[in-house]
Amino acid sequence: MICPSYPRAAARLEIGCKSAAGSVEFHETPIQLRPTKKAGAAQFDLALQDSSRYAGPCVSSSCSNWSDGCQLGRRIALLGHEDGEACAIAENCRWFAENGASACNTCKMITYSM
Repeated sequence: MICPSYPRAAARLEIGCKSAAGSVEFHETPIQLRPTKKAGAAQFDLALQDSSRYAGPCVSSSCSNWSDGCQLGRRIALLGHEDGEACAIAENCRWFAENGASACNTCKMITYSM
């Protein structure tokens, strides 16, 4: 499963970029990433974190948002008023798998913050 809200330093995919309006415009095909390493620590530009949306492997019970499923995805789904259009990672997305298209409507408004 893929988590659609990941820090850039550990991400495996770039799934979209923030538009001028502030929502995420998802790529038709996710861009594969390789974490960068320098002196044993992942390095990344915070400006990139704010302008793009990243995804990586769902770590389930090792995540602070996990409690009998992804609580973040559940909260995202509750915010949506209608089903949204599924993006390119929906087939393997934790939020979509647990909440269906109701998570997709709000997902495009989510950005990762540290």
